[in-house]
Amino acid sequence: MVKKYGQDYVLSSGYEVFIEPLPPYYKDLVEQQFPLPEYPKRKIKLAAGDEVDWPYEPPEEPVDEAHEDYELYVKWHVVDKQREEITKLRNVARVDYLLSMCVTVVDGDFTVSDSDWVDRLEAAFTDFQVPKHKGKRYLLFLKHVVVRTHEEMELILNMCTSPEVTMQGIINALRGFQDKVEEGRPDRGNE
Repeated sequence: MVKKYGQDYVLSSGYEVFIEPLPPYYKDLVEQQFPLPEYPKRKIKLAAGDEVDWPYEPPEEPVDEAHEDYELYVKWHVVDKQREEITKLRNVARVDYLLSMCVTVVDGDFTVSDSDWVDRLEAAFTDFQVPKHKGKRYLLFLKHVVVRTHEEMELILNMCTSPEVTMQGIINALRGFQDKVEEGRPDRGNE
């Protein structure tokens, strides 16, 4: 195997894995696959005759059916529930994406193509079969055979990602860079 930028790690299961981190903006792909629906907006007619969309903030207390905002209130809560469910899907997809893209099994008791681990896993559930799709099969292999502890899963996921760049981080880096440049500058006060 040609190793690129990454790190070898031996897990408590005895498997050796190679972890190659993804760039910091990998989450964009996950978010594109599971877009969040927009919250409903209130239509407001301005004095000039224009109509604009204005964010709706539901009140703390539930509104009854006779209230003028009842339909908007219900729509907002339906969308909020949908967003919660999609966020859960995003979290699962994020883990699956990182495992399948970043983790390569180097050595261990079984390989993904061995039938022993498949037989054991299929025996646990009635009418369950390990997927034939190579990627889904590999992901199942990682989750059920290779990575055995929650702590190691968290460690692997952290090793799979680079920290995301924030605007504050860029500003801090530029300030530090500016200080270093000014330290090396000759004193111009005597010119």
